[in-house]
Amino acid sequence: MIRLFNEQQDCICVTHVMDTPTGATTSVHSVVQCGKSTEGYMYDGVKDNVVFKVVPMCQYRSCESGILFTTEWTVQTPTHDGNTVHLQLTASFRQQEFITIMAMPSFWEGTVDVRGTVTKSDGTTEEVFGDGYVASWGRGKQIEVEEEQKLFHDVTIAPMERPEIANAGDWKAIAEGPAIPAVVVMKNIFKMHKQLLTMEQEVVLTALLGAYGYIYHHPHNAEAVAKALEWCYEKWTMFYGVVSIDVQTLTLRSYMLCELGRVMQQRCSAMARKAVALDVAVPRLISQQGKQGAAKAMDMMVRHLTRQDVLRTPAKSLDLSQLDAHLSGVWATDPDRTVGSLNEVLREQNVGVLWRHLMSKQTPVYTIEVKEQERVVKITSETLLDRLESEYRVDGTEWTWTCRSRGPMRSRACILQGGAELYVESLVGIGVERIWWHTASRGKVLVEYRSYYRYTTTDTPVASCTTYFNLKEK
Repeated sequence: MIRLFNEQQDCICVTHVMDTPTGATTSVHSVVQCGKSTEGYMYDGVKDNVVFKVVPMCQYRSCESGILFTTEWTVQTPTHDGNTVHLQLTASFRQQEFITIMAMPSFWEGTVDVRGTVTKSDGTTEEVFGDGYVASWGRGKQIEVEEEQKLFHDVTIAPMERPEIANAGDWKAIAEGPAIPAVVVMKNIFKMHKQLLTMEQEVVLTALLGAYGYIYHHPHNAEAVAKALEWCYEKWTMFYGVVSIDVQTLTLRSYMLCELGRVMQQRCSAMARKAVALDVAVPRLISQQGKQGAAKAMDMMVRHLTRQDVLRTPAKSLDLSQLDAHLSGVWATDPDRTVGSLNEVLREQNVGVLWRHLMSKQTPVYTIEVKEQERVVKITSETLLDRLESEYRVDGTEWTWTCRSRGPMRSRACILQGGAELYVESLVGIGVERIWWHTASRGKVLVEYRSYYRYTTTDTPVASCTTYFNLKEK
């Protein structure tokens, strides 16, 4: 789309179709609209000499997808009254690539600056300027997922299957030793495609190789396998909590899930259902002697669900007083102790990618107040972006409200453990979000465990997040 700042106020739309393998033009045509006379004209490339060409030396290679995009074009087309325009289109800025799951490959779409000349029917020319908008897709080729993961497997995972890795030590020793050369090879592959492997991505990749190498050679040590997966999971959550959502992050996540899932299925099939990799759930530690420690490690991942009759029972005055003593105060987020991903919890509830990514980066300050007479718990959440007040009724009734990112919701709340814990259950579509709040470390730390269950009848969450808050003032 081109808009010219000339006396006729011409607008031009040029469509150019080409054969990707050969680069040959399949068809080209233009539609010209004269703003002054409000008349329109359509011209064909062959009959009317419409020309659309790329400038070969003006290109941009995406650091995200590795695709080479054109950033400058030339256009020639008749307009009206026997006039012909010769225009040069230049990208306002080069990096205007859009990457989506549906678009294969990704596409370049953005504004351009326009300048050129108008050749009139009498042979005279005049300079003309304008602006425009160009959409370009189908240029270049993205590597298919299977092909890409096979390449990654050959250069990183395959070396971890060599017999000598069995004597390299535990998963940490493998990550700090034999995994390093494999990561170096991966970095070189990324450089060949004009992309960079960040330090954080290197840490996650070495953790994957360490866990994979140990599990592959020691599949019968169930407790150690579970610990290796948990260690890899911790490395991933530390990385995923600070990284932006981009192609490399999603590619690395997919690769980790596939490789860990594959090695668990092939080498540890007996415990595959109990050890699900990464951000879906943390596997339990399987040990008779270590059951108490395992239960402590899993405390925030497995919760007993509250019966509906408890939710419908009004809170007692003593429970309200106890809850006031436990939870009331000002609590500041401890970002270094977050476990799991709020991003994943919101994603399961169909929250938009930009909003959930923004919310997962916030560090709110909670002000909790228990109103004993009204049987209401008020939680005020303050961030750099906004201030949100929420009131949770613990009188056994259900209330309806509207969330700006999730739509209409129905909620109930109750007090558990004799006043030591607040529980809120909210219906989101056909699923349910459950939140528990309680204190730890002798009342100095507030723990918020948030999970989402895909159906109201299931007792296992599909995504969970545990956030810790430090007491600022009572």
